Amino acid sequence: MECEDLTIWQGTGSKLSAFLVVYTPISVRLVIAIILGLYFMTFNRAISIVFILLFSSIVTACTPVTSEQSTDVVVRVNDWSVFVEENPRECWAATAAKNIATQRLIVFSRPNEGINEQIMFAAGFSLSVNNSVNLQIDGRSFTLYSVGETAWLKSPSEDAILVRSLKSGSRAVVTARTPVGAMVTSEFSLRGAADAISQATRLCSQ
Repeated sequence: MECEDLTIWQGTGSKLSAFLVVYTPISVRLVIAIILGLYFMTFNRAISIVFILLFSSIVTACTPVTSEQSTDVVVRVNDWSVFVEENPRECWAATAAKNIATQRLIVFSRPNEGINEQIMFAAGFSLSVNNSVNLQIDGRSFTLYSVGETAWLKSPSEDAILVRSLKSGSRAVVTARTPVGAMVTSEFSLRGAADAISQATRLCSQ
């Protein structure tokens, strides 16, 4: 099974891309494995045992890197965390949606690529192709554009404006559309965003 199903800006591989990998939670996988294993056991004990062992190995191999598990967490500031990775150096501040745990709002910098405080919304599912994603901060709206499972602003100047709003705001709401037309709304706390973003930027400038 291929576990590196990563989405990252310009296709650059990194720990930030690993941070975005979204899989079915382990607890859900285990429950499914047990239920199906017991079902198959009524027909063929050998099949059920092999099935459970195989499913468990997939669970172990594909456990995602998260803000709670990553060894690259530098600091946690309220609802935000700061990460740093070397070779190439990149630093990012991130938070998970309050109502959809697989979604992330990320502000990252990559000095070697001239990227400073670029914003990315990671949906955790495929977004409607070439469609806009609405991000509101305390009532002020911003438009991001979808690329695969992520959404971005059009220019660094727009990133700078949104970063200022993230730092001064209290709550962000993102509304995105799936390829089948369903609307998904996620809510993010901005507690700690200002300090986390500033620390990530400072770490990448050292």
